[in-house]
Formats: sequence, structure tokens, C-alpha cells
Amino acid sequence: MKASDELFQLITSLSKSEKRYFKIIAKQQNPDGKYNYLKLFNAIEKQEEYDEAKIIAQYKNKTFVKYLSSEKNYLYNLILKSLNKYYTSSSVEMELDELFNCAKILYKKGLYSQCEKTLNRCLEIARKHELFASVLKIAELQLELIVHIATSSEKMKKGFEQVCANTNEALGKLNNLNEYYQLYTSFMEQIRKKGELLHKASDLSPLNKIIQNPLLKQEEKALSTKAKKVFYFINGTCHHAMGDMKSAYTYEVKGMKQVEAQSNFLQNDSAFYSAKLSNLCETCLRTKEYHLFKMYYDKLKNVPARFPMEMSRQFYRTNDLQARYYCHSGEFEKAIAMVDEIEDGFKEYHTNIHKSRQISIQFYMAYAYLGNNDFKTALKWINKLLNEKTDLRTDILSFARILNCIAHYELDDYLSMESAYRSTVYFFSKKKDKSRLEDIFLNQFKKIHKETDFKKRVRLFEGFKNEIKMNRDEGFEETFSEYFDLPAWLESKIQNKTFAEIINAKNKPLKTIATAALIF
Repeated sequence: MKASDELFQLITSLSKSEKRYFKIIAKQQNPDGKYNYLKLFNAIEKQEEYDEAKIIAQYKNKTFVKYLSSEKNYLYNLILKSLNKYYTSSSVEMELDELFNCAKILYKKGLYSQCEKTLNRCLEIARKHELFASVLKIAELQLELIVHIATSSEKMKKGFEQVCANTNEALGKLNNLNEYYQLYTSFMEQIRKKGELLHKASDLSPLNKIIQNPLLKQEEKALSTKAKKVFYFINGTCHHAMGDMKSAYTYEVKGMKQVEAQSNFLQNDSAFYSAKLSNLCETCLRTKEYHLFKMYYDKLKNVPARFPMEMSRQFYRTNDLQARYYCHSGEFEKAIAMVDEIEDGFKEYHTNIHKSRQISIQFYMAYAYLGNNDFKTALKWINKLLNEKTDLRTDILSFARILNCIAHYELDDYLSMESAYRSTVYFFSKKKDKSRLEDIFLNQFKKIHKETDFKKRVRLFEGFKNEIKMNRDEGFEETFSEYFDLPAWLESKIQNKTFAEIINAKNKPLKTIATAALIF
């Protein structure tokens, strides 16, 4: 990415208050009153797309335009400095860095007692907030200071021993946290690629290996609050993916309560808290505990978001969950009413929305239009998924192929239906881990889409539905329905009713985690 593009992105990402604060800093940097950097900032801020030629033309008589490349670089760093100052008071890490710099200055000035007092304060903050790397940095200056202030060899020895004890403790917890992070990265790699609902042995095996790790068996093995967060997250999400909803819910609630127990958690840890609530909503959707879903969803919507990253996550989490809820409950028109907000969000947050999240939202919008019998619009959303060039969310991209076949079937266009079917056969043939589910769909749909007699088609639909039931012991039907309720669609064809009618008729909440709810 060019430096000009980076500068443009940085400026357009600023909030009104951040821009206002920068302009104050920029004026302080220009005591001569020329404000060249501010002029350049204002010119770029007004552009919808970066156009350097317009800036050069606008300021062609100004000297600074001759050195535009260096001026842009200076402006970029000046903005970063202003952001650093702006957020110093709201970030523990920044506050600690500032205080530590003060300690170093006091040390260099020979004000050793003041330096010691400041370092003790630094250490207190670092240990309280589990900033283990900062403890090591503080220790380095403490060791230098002890040499100057110790009045006896005994005091020097005790001082060194205390510093070493602090560093050993920090190193132990840092190594422990790193072990949990390694488990986290292995886990996320599996989930982002395969999806969050697994049923094949080949998919479950890597997760079984992760969940059997001793670090995830006992909470006491997590030596810090940060490590415990990862402990709860992996256990909750892993059990969710493996279909153990009761265990997933238990770990997720414990993880949520751990965050809520911290002071100012909405200010300091809002992104992580948002993730916890999102996971709880996921579990409640899967178990059809809609009353609990709504409770956690309301909490999620009210989590504050200040930064573009937090805002983008708030956007995709709330919209993805809401769209899925409407699809699961058969309220397809309500999901469709979200389209404008979703498309606006895609434009606003396109650089911050992870591809896997975008794929999920697009899939459920396709689902909603299909459920509302608007098959042509459903195909527009499906085609967005079919054109994705990624190996992420292969679960959803596979189901998109199934929706594609169904949408073409509903339009009763034989040629398009045949083309969609052949495309799906080819797509699944390239997969290394095609599921039993996909085999059944291909075999049954091949018979259905070629049959023209209505009564014979109904019998084929019945046979299709029965074959799904025969695989119920493998969790086949339940897992399928989390993406698309194929049994309900088949029933709609058998009874000659709309898909939405069948969904609404069977939509009775289950109580699979009711006992787990008692831990509140």
C-alpha cells in the first residue's frame, strides 16, 4: 500500500473528537502561524478518494508542495503522536509508558529517591494489570538504581533478590500465557477454515486434540486473568463447535462473569466482552433458548464502541446474530428489512470486517430471501458467495451451493437448475473432506430435479427426508439445520405449503441448557 493511501486511510478513520484534538496539536507545532500540515490535513480530509493532483493544484504556489512526499510522512507521524496523547489517559499501557519515561528522566537527573518512588508505582500498575513485559522493563532500571541507592551490601542483595523474584514471577506467567495463546491460534485456524459447527470425524479430531490439552482441563493451570480468559474462550467455543451445548454455555457464562467482575471492564475490555456475549448468543440460538438469546443480545447491543475496529465488530456481530435469529424463527421479512443497514455497514467497515464474518452475513441474507420466496434476489446474494476466492468458512460456502440448487429449483427453470446442480457436483468433487450430508443431497436432488410428475416428486421428497432421519444418530439433521433447515423445506414440498409456514409451525424452543442457566 502506498504511503499516500495509508495517510488517507488514517485521516478518514479519525472521529470528530480525534480530528479536533489533532488540529490543536498541529497548531502547537506551527508557532509561525503557517499551519502547512493542517492545510494538507484539511485538503485530504475533504476528499472521498485520495487525489494528489488536486492537492498540488490547490496549493501550487505554496513552498511545502515541492516537498509533498516528506510533508505527508511528517503529517502521518504527527497524527499518530496526537492519537497517542489523546488516548494516554484512557490506556493503562500508555499511562504506564509515560510514567516509566518519567522514572528514566528522574534517574538521569540523579533524583534517585524520586525515581525509586516512581518505579514502585510503575511496578504496582504493571502487576495489577498483568503487563508482564513491562515488569521486565522496569526491573532493568531497578537493578541500575539499586547500585546507586543501596547503603550496604545486605540491602543491595535484598534489592536484587526482590527484583529477580518479580521477574521470575512475570516470566512464569508470561510463558504460561504464551502456551494458552499457542492453543488459541491452533483453535482459531481450525474454526475460521472449517466453521463453527462441525460434525465430521476429520473435523473434530484436531479440536479433540486441543481440548484434551492439560492446560484446558483445569482452570488453576491458567496463572493469570489473561490466561483464564483464553481458557474460558477456547473451552466454550470448542465445546460449541463439537456440539456439547451445555458445557459450552457453562464456560461462556463463567467467562462473561470473569470480565464483568473487573472494574471499568466496558472501557478497558469492551471488545472482549462483546465477543463473550456474541458467543453466548450463538449458543442460545443453536439450542433455541430464544429468551436467553434476547437477553444477551440486548447486552451486546449496548456495549460501547469507540474505535473503528470495535464499531465494525459491533456491526457484524449484531447484524449476523439478528439475521440468523430471524431465519431460525421464520421471520424472513424482518431479516430482509435489515438489508440497507447491512449494505451500508459493508461499505463503511469494508476494511475492518473479516472475510469469514462477511460470508456468514451474506449467507443468511440469501437464506432470508429464499425463505420469503424471493428467489431471484436470493440468487444475487448466493452469487456473491459463489464468487468468493477463499478457503475460509468452507462450511458456509458448501451450503451456499445447496441453496443455489434449491433457489433454481424454486424458479422452475430446468436449464439453470441443471447448470447449478452440475456446478455443485463439481465443487463437492474437489473437496478433500466431502461429508455424508453432501453425498445425500447430491444423490437425492439429482432424482428430484429431473422428475416432472408432481406425485412422484412428492414421494422423492419423502424419501429424501427419511434418508436424513436415518442419519440422525450422527448429528446430521441437527447440524444441517443450523445452516439451512432442509427438513423443513422438504416438508413444505410434501405438504405443498410455504417454507415459512413449516418453520413457524415447528419453531418450539428447546430446553437443552435450562439446567445450565441456573448458574446465574
